[in-house]
Amino acid sequence: MSKAPKRIYLVRNTETGDERLIRAANAAQARNHAARETFGVAVASQEQLVALLTGDTPAPVEDASAAEEVAA
Repeated sequence: MSKAPKRIYLVRNTETGDERLIRAANAAQARNHAARETFGVAVASQEQLVALLTGDTPAPVEDASAAEEVAA
């Protein structure tokens, strides 16, 4: 079984304009590699859900699958 070919992607931080070159099998993998240093992901606890959904400014629940359909 051969590995998928890797390409070098230019990943740009849309807030700062910083650019990085990342070797990856696809663009999503390159973006995720860069985001790993900035963002952490975990399943929300019940307490976190209640706090974020019932606060002064309720946080919207974003649908990541919709974003992937647009990117494809």
